[in-house]
Amino acid sequence: MRVIRLFFKGIWMVIKFILSILILLLFIQQVLSWAAYFAIVKPKANDIAQDITSYIQINERYISKEWVHNYVTARKSSGYIKDSEHITIIYSQPSNDRRFEVTVYLSGTYLSGLADPTIVVVNYYGVNYGDLPEEGIYFNYRPDGYEPDTSTSMKIVEKVIVEAAVDEPSIDEDLAYLGTDFYFTEYEMKAIEAMQSSCIACHGMTLEGLVGPSLINLNEKYSKDEILEIIVNGKGNMPAMFLDEESKIAIVEYLYSLN
Repeated sequence: MRVIRLFFKGIWMVIKFILSILILLLFIQQVLSWAAYFAIVKPKANDIAQDITSYIQINERYISKEWVHNYVTARKSSGYIKDSEHITIIYSQPSNDRRFEVTVYLSGTYLSGLADPTIVVVNYYGVNYGDLPEEGIYFNYRPDGYEPDTSTSMKIVEKVIVEAAVDEPSIDEDLAYLGTDFYFTEYEMKAIEAMQSSCIACHGMTLEGLVGPSLINLNEKYSKDEILEIIVNGKGNMPAMFLDEESKIAIVEYLYSLN
């Protein structure tokens, strides 16, 4: 009986050892997956979404599925997008709205399959100040399911890829939601450009508050003269804004209409 007990005890110790090793391996795989998610997949998805958004805003044009296919092909040829990675890009551009949206889904396996992070989803928004399409554009692009569209031809070249990667300070993704008129007037554009350099650091990209308070619905608290007074002379921790007169007035008019 003692021998049998020792035998089963030995088996149980072996099973516990194997289970401990399996749990440790699973833990290591999870840690590697988290590391790959934050160090590889998420930054890469952000870069791709920013590339496409920057290209549209810099060149003031909408894009086609063929353009996206050529872009992804070029990125794969350069080795930036790996064969082990799976990418889906969704692009939408209405025909009556200058705002557009780029969504990138990216997943893959890394470190010889040891890291298998969850899929990353990145949304970028922008404003296209060029020609709008006659009909709204919406497509879901995957390299493995791509079929050429012979009706459009927007070829991408290496020079464009380099230009698209430039971090242009045009209309930031979050500022695309500002205003009620999506066809921004020249006056509104002047206000937005001035606010990008003077307001968003403290009041946030959407002007809903950060270090400073929200600038939404200011018309419920202040008159236009009072807003101008704060801009000119500052208030509390907010310093005076050294802007030209036209920019100050443009900001006042814009903030007063921002609901």
